[in-house]
Amino acid sequence: MKLLATKVMVFSLLASEAAFGQAGDPSASDALLQTSASQDAQRIKVMRSGEHTPTKAPAEHFTGSASINRFLAENPPSHTSGASVAFEPGARTAWHTHPLGQTLIVTAGAGWVQQWGGQVQEIRQGDIVWIPPGIKHWHGATAHTSMTHIGVQESLDGKTVEWAEKVSDQQYGNAQSTSAGVPGSAKEPSAAQKLMGDFDPKLAELTDNVLHVTEVVVCNPRKNALLKDGSKSDRIDARKLAEQLYMNKVKSVYHGEHGLRTLRELARSYLTITKDVTRVMNRLKAFYRSWGIPCAGGEVYAPRHRSEWLGKITEAGVRRRAEHSYQQLDVLRLLRQEVRRDLLVESKKHKAWKLLRQIPGIGSIRAALLVALIQTPHRFRTKRQLWTYSGLGLETHDSAQYRVVQGQLKRSKKSVTLRGLNKDHNHDLKDIFKGAATRVSSSSGPLHDFYEHLLAKGRKPTMARLTLARKIAAITLIVWNKEVRFDANYLKLQAA
Repeated sequence: MKLLATKVMVFSLLASEAAFGQAGDPSASDALLQTSASQDAQRIKVMRSGEHTPTKAPAEHFTGSASINRFLAENPPSHTSGASVAFEPGARTAWHTHPLGQTLIVTAGAGWVQQWGGQVQEIRQGDIVWIPPGIKHWHGATAHTSMTHIGVQESLDGKTVEWAEKVSDQQYGNAQSTSAGVPGSAKEPSAAQKLMGDFDPKLAELTDNVLHVTEVVVCNPRKNALLKDGSKSDRIDARKLAEQLYMNKVKSVYHGEHGLRTLRELARSYLTITKDVTRVMNRLKAFYRSWGIPCAGGEVYAPRHRSEWLGKITEAGVRRRAEHSYQQLDVLRLLRQEVRRDLLVESKKHKAWKLLRQIPGIGSIRAALLVALIQTPHRFRTKRQLWTYSGLGLETHDSAQYRVVQGQLKRSKKSVTLRGLNKDHNHDLKDIFKGAATRVSSSSGPLHDFYEHLLAKGRKPTMARLTLARKIAAITLIVWNKEVRFDANYLKLQAA
């Protein structure tokens, strides 16, 4: 046992001495470190998403707002490095070169790239750009869109880039002006903008920014019978639509030859200016009434009688205020005529306007406003839905369902009900149909005969005009849906 213990002690001392000798020898320590480094270089490294935080691009090398995410560092013996750069609209790099070249991969948005003395080129999501070694260039976002790209390059003697002067605003402006003639320029509206720009421009912009769209098809489910068969879910419907699209059997919704965006904006302008004219006219009459001056009729607005009416106001300040209101009225009337001409010119591009203007009481302006406000008759399955949307739908409200009898609460045998028009509606449409009814009730024609027949049956004039307005709305829906001309046979009493 003593011999065994002595051998173990001797081996331990020898091992300790050897370890001490290695620790004291620098060459042995370096050898151990090199061995560890070589072992690490042979291992696969996984860099997780979010490990690298983007930093703000240095102002001395960038113009505008940009951020850099240096996710790929050099791993010897390789000299390749990479980073993701996000440019806000108008941001760009300074002029620079790469000793061994650079590859750009555009991952989002649209931007520009230009070499010294060359023409600007537009780059979009999915494009790959190769920049040869030593070529002086710059790249960045366009003036109105952001861009994100990945840049991959190699270093030479420890350098990956040589920076030069910044891109001046004049040089960037020249790039913006010359990009209009570059193939693929953003001047031409995209497929999403052409299809969805009229009713949802933000959705069209989002579609262009997120997806690379060459064609957008809005499916008409009524003409795709395959969607009605089998089970229903989003995944199943998407699969069926993909199969139909692959076989070129998807029926798209027809959006018309001309969009409605311009007509809608002109209609809004016309309605707004018309309300402003009415407001100023009411304000003028309020001046005279406040001083006890009778001003019935429309003579107070006529320019040839203006000095006579202003002379009736003795107070100088009030008279001056009335003069300003007259000047405002003149300007608004001229502006209203200009908008009216533009509205009529734009409305003539639509087939529905030519059909609706033939309805008695509608005319050219009301027909243009109907096309702009309703846009399509297929929004309403029945005439009652159009009545409700236009504020011509009847509602019944009951009250006094209970009464007190000898101190006890009892339910009434017959509740008191009140009928009236719905309150939630489009006020402009209601004004159109009521105005048309008022016009035809005082003029000759088939609708006037219909109105007189209602009065002969004992209807009150107000209720007769309401029925006439509902009749005009129903005829409008028929003419627009069937694309037919107005026919007096539509005037049946039970139809309204």
